[in-house]
Amino acid sequence: FDKKAYQVIYPQYIDSSLAPSEGRRISQKNGVTNPTFAEIADALKALGYTQVMFDGSKSLPSSQAQGRQNPAPRGCIRLQIKSPQDQHYIKKSEFDNATRQAIVPSIPNKNQLLQRVAEFIRNKGDERDRKS
Repeated sequence: FDKKAYQVIYPQYIDSSLAPSEGRRISQKNGVTNPTFAEIADALKALGYTQVMFDGSKSLPSSQAQGRQNPAPRGCIRLQIKSPQDQHYIKKSEFDNATRQAIVPSIPNKNQLLQRVAEFIRNKGDERDRKS
């Protein structure tokens, strides 16, 4: 597989219990507490992404340096957010500067994707509460 075609998502990106300096990328009120890889993968599949892979060898670099009592989980999820670069794109006009189209048209970028994944997990919150 072509690594450059895939973006990486770490659970820390949407974890509301972390500070931005520890890896959180969305607001605390939009995040979820301790998301799991399974929850993130389920959310991505429900949102329409088919190329979702788990890579257990990677970890968020800054999380390993933190002196936290609970070490961050190892692993990340790789997925295609935009169509491959080698796929031909037909410009709609001379002013069209888009290069690649989003795989899921309603989610144009990674930040929107993180927001939607966290929202999906939050909406499944009652199931999460029963498991704990």
